[in-house]
Amino acid sequence: ARYADTSAPISLLGYLVIDGTKKLGSVLEVIEQPHQVMCRISFEGNDEILIPINESSLVRVDKKNRKLFLNLPEGLIEAQI
Repeated sequence: ARYADTSAPISLLGYLVIDGTKKLGSVLEVIEQPHQVMCRISFEGNDEILIPINESSLVRVDKKNRKLFLNLPEGLIEAQI
């Protein structure tokens, strides 16, 4: 049985994160902060990076296929790897 609300950020665990057309990796951890949610993802199977999920970055959530579509700021990923 699932106890997490499907709209709760924690329900994003395991989702595949896609930035534009690029598959980034799966959500490993969800960190809720007052103004946004941060997701720790496994990037290209090696590095772990933090990405913000907020009104400006979130494009859509595909619950059926467990995918998170984002439009991340330029340089955000490069700054972390």
